[in-house]
Amino acid sequence: MGTVKVTNIEPIADNGTITIGRSGDTVDLGATAGGTLTNTPSFRATQSSNQTMSTGAFTKVTYDTVDYDTDNGFNTSTNKYTVPVAGKYVLNYATGFIEVVDAKVCTAAIYLNDVRENTSWSTSTSSGASSTNVIGESTCILNLSENDVLEVRMFHNNGNDRTNDAEYAVFSGYRLIGV
Repeated sequence: MGTVKVTNIEPIADNGTITIGRSGDTVDLGATAGGTLTNTPSFRATQSSNQTMSTGAFTKVTYDTVDYDTDNGFNTSTNKYTVPVAGKYVLNYATGFIEVVDAKVCTAAIYLNDVRENTSWSTSTSSGASSTNVIGESTCILNLSENDVLEVRMFHNNGNDRTNDAEYAVFSGYRLIGV
């Protein structure tokens, strides 16, 4: 058995594929020696202040703070994440409506290239004239292509404007490795 030491390995063909070993071989990536695998790209965006949401229409959530973004895909001026590397992504989003009255629907959804892709639904359960805060969260896995654009939008049918509580507003994701 020998050791190969290199600075960079690049594929000969333009397909971007490098094969190490053959089917059935075990490949040790040496994680204990610093050769770690990471779930990147990854990002997390939040809101710094509450946002007013109109009733009866999906409204884009304004994420204006980026906690981390390994590949600079999140744009706080458009509130959208542009996928830098194709693959399967785990995406999580959470929202919180303040003072929603009984039996009203509150929802959040991920939009992929302006099409609703994954939706979480929450229904308020206050009684009579009282109101309650409604928090919704969802996690999904989407197969994304490079330059796909993601955003989160919220909807409610409370009858008048409601507030998205910035304390609960988060949008995050990371690319899965090995799948």
